[in-house]
Amino acid sequence: MYKIEKTENGLKLVLEGFIQADEMREYVEECKKQTESMPGQFKIMIDMSKMKTLPPDAKKILEEGQRHSLEHGLMGTAIVASNVVTKEQQRNIGARSGVGEGEVYIDGSEPDWEEKALNWLLHGIFPE
Repeated sequence: MYKIEKTENGLKLVLEGFIQADEMREYVEECKKQTESMPGQFKIMIDMSKMKTLPPDAKKILEEGQRHSLEHGLMGTAIVASNVVTKEQQRNIGARSGVGEGEVYIDGSEPDWEEKALNWLLHGIFPE
């Protein structure tokens, strides 16, 4: 399951459960439409605290989507993850796609994760 919401500074994305390639392709296509409509640089908050690890074919599709976002003005991402394996998988995908340098990971089990993510995205305050 996924949700995409436009915010003042970019996008808020939610990814949950076990996402197969077909659903990931649909998600990436919708993200592409949203990023292409952004007026310049933007930032993204991704809540994947309830997402399972991705199968190989879905990882490749996500990597493509990340490259597209970077090419269309992505300048920072706050990723909320609760699972260490999912977090490392996303870190590896980000390194391959080129978005890794602008990513910050936040522990989704912390009650103030959203505040920490917004502080990073809006004010550059690195989460502790």
